[in-house]
Amino acid sequence: MKVKYRLEESDYLNYQLFFVSKSERINKARKRNRLIIPLVYLGFGVILFFLESYYLSAAIVFFGLLWYFMYPIREKNRYIKNFKNHFNDYFKTKFERDFTIEINDDFILGNDGESDSKVPVSEIEEINEIPSLILLKLKTGDSFLLPKNTIPEIEEVKSKLKEIASKQNISYNIENDWAWR
Repeated sequence: MKVKYRLEESDYLNYQLFFVSKSERINKARKRNRLIIPLVYLGFGVILFFLESYYLSAAIVFFGLLWYFMYPIREKNRYIKNFKNHFNDYFKTKFERDFTIEINDDFILGNDGESDSKVPVSEIEEINEIPSLILLKLKTGDSFLLPKNTIPEIEEVKSKLKEIASKQNISYNIENDWAWR
C-alpha cells in the first residue's frame, strides 16, 4: 500500500506535544515546576503571618494560589511557542514537501523528496493513533507521521497497520481523546 501526503506545522506540533505528554521525566518536571513557586509563596505567607502582617500574608498566599492555578495555562502555551520557534528554525522546508510512504508486510519505505528510508516492520516499537495523526514510533526514536486528514485512504492504512501490529506483536494504541494539557 502506497500513500502520498503533505505534513503541516500542526502535524509536527501534535507529534512533539504527544510524546512530551507521555514522557514520565517531563511530566515529573512539569508537576515540580507547578508546585515550587506556590510553596515558596506559602512559606513567605506563613512567615509574614507570624510577624502579624496579616494582609500582606494573605496577598502573598493569594498570589501563590493564583500561580498554582494559572501556571498550567502559561506552561501549555510556552511549550507550543517553543516548539513552533524550533520548527521555524529547523523544519520550515519540510512543510512544503510531499511525503510518500509504502507499507508492506516486511518493510516501510519512506520518501520525503530528498531522501529515502527503508525500515523493517520489526523496527516499529509502537503505533499511536491520536485525533489528527497516526504515529509509527521506531526503536531508534524516530517516527513516521501519517496525518489522518490528508490521506484519503486512511481507513485502509489503519487496517494494514493493525494487521502488521498483530503479526509483529506491536502495541497499537488508540488515543482519540488525547489533547495537549
